[in-house]
Amino acid sequence: MSEYIKVAVDAMGGDYAPQEPVKGVVEALREKPELYVYLVGQEDVLKKELDKYTYPKERLEVVHASEIIETGEPPVHAIQKKKDSSLVKALRMVRSKEASAFVSCGSTGAVLVGGQVLVGKSKGVERAPLAPLIPTATGVSLLIDCGANVDARSSHLVQFARMGSIYMEYVMGVKNPKVGLVNIGAEEEKGNALVKETYPLLKECKDINFIGNVEEGLKESETVIKRSYKTPIVQHCHIENPISCAYMENGRIIVVTSTQIPHIVRRVIGQALGIPWGKIRVIKPYIGGGFGNKQDVLYEPLNAFLTTQVGGRPVKLDITREETFCNTRTRHSIEYDLTAGVDSEGHLLAKDMLAISNQGAYASHGHAIAANGLTAWRLQYACPNIKGEAYTVYTNTPVGGAMRGYGIPQVCFAIECFMDDIAKEIGMDPLEFRKKNLIKGYYEDAYLKPIAANTNGIFECLEKGADYIHWERKTKEYTNQTGNIRRGVGMSLFSYKTGVWPISLEIAGARLSLNQDGSVQLMLGGNGNRTREQILYFTDGCGDTSHRYGTCTY
Repeated sequence: MSEYIKVAVDAMGGDYAPQEPVKGVVEALREKPELYVYLVGQEDVLKKELDKYTYPKERLEVVHASEIIETGEPPVHAIQKKKDSSLVKALRMVRSKEASAFVSCGSTGAVLVGGQVLVGKSKGVERAPLAPLIPTATGVSLLIDCGANVDARSSHLVQFARMGSIYMEYVMGVKNPKVGLVNIGAEEEKGNALVKETYPLLKECKDINFIGNVEEGLKESETVIKRSYKTPIVQHCHIENPISCAYMENGRIIVVTSTQIPHIVRRVIGQALGIPWGKIRVIKPYIGGGFGNKQDVLYEPLNAFLTTQVGGRPVKLDITREETFCNTRTRHSIEYDLTAGVDSEGHLLAKDMLAISNQGAYASHGHAIAANGLTAWRLQYACPNIKGEAYTVYTNTPVGGAMRGYGIPQVCFAIECFMDDIAKEIGMDPLEFRKKNLIKGYYEDAYLKPIAANTNGIFECLEKGADYIHWERKTKEYTNQTGNIRRGVGMSLFSYKTGVWPISLEIAGARLSLNQDGSVQLMLGGNGNRTREQILYFTDGCGDTSHRYGTCTY
């Protein structure tokens, strides 16, 4: 049995025990042939639960323990008094090297105390932390010292950073994992003495990838700027309103609809009516505009149901323009609270975003759009300390859904207004400020290493656009104007960030589906060869649109 990885599992601890721990053990044994499990707990209860499953019995051994440590018990007292508990017996198996690892869903306090008292700390470790894995959009993060009540010292946090880095690299397979300090807010006056004491110690650690924190970046900034921006609700106003009809032909429901998502329409109809998808055909003619508004399934299931109630005769629904405004989808109104710190030379040291998205009455694409906008906050302008939060709120307004740009127009409006406001605050030319802070050439995003932008043509775009509208001459000419009518010159950047792994990946693809009725469906699609596009807009007050913008694709 020496070739196995032996794990002792506390099967009686935590909510829904022993059902969920047993289920997890069975799944792990099926997936991991190198695993051998000691299932510790009340033998008769565990064997009864195991009888529900088929699993490799030669790799599982039930170890009887008569007592259970409940989550509400004082940890130290429970460890001392309940010597025959499943948690204590499992930990002692690790101490005696019968098992190599220990798993419990029970009392975290008892696990922490038992680990230190019964198993012992590794040489040189001052304090053992609680460290759960937190799911993220790109994988997992390790939250170290979560839920502990005992105050930590700065030396403890430095050790936590090193231990966490080792765990993420050698257990989770994350190369050069990032380490950051978690604090309580972005304002300069926030943050406790422990964080301030720990920051320079972590900064000096050459064996970890310390990325800092927003609070420290703001403290070191020469100037801190805060601004708020809001984008309105926008309607798509496509020429053709949503229209659909349905009829039956040879026992099959035929739906003709002005939609952007025919395959999803078929699936939702099948789910709504409880019939196989193969009994539904969706026809999508050329539509008179969609722009994302027709990326939701709205009226088609109703038409499909109604045609079954009238003997398969055609049923049609054509809504008015007013009904389109009220009952279909809109572009989200999003409010942004932005904070940034810059040094004396105009370099961004820290930036923080709070985004509140008005979703309207239902979910639709709301959460994805809020998150997509938040990821754009990281990109385009380089900054060592970045923080962002995005929230979606429900209101009694028309539902926010997909619209061209998928959340990027809103966030780019806020970011570019903010860049102009920062430049004005520190007395720097907006073009020069952007040149100082844009990502340059080979750029590794701090949160997506080792993924990087290998090329970057935005600087050429800047120079070309500035030459087109005579930026330097006009900024001087328009300075210190007076009177009721004044002329200005402006610029903005727009980054759609397509082709950004592991999200926003827009590529060609194919999918083969086996339907419930035995038929097969092949779907092909593609988004061209565009991988990333940056568009630069320049405008002036003269009304000349011939030199409105330059583009750069790379």
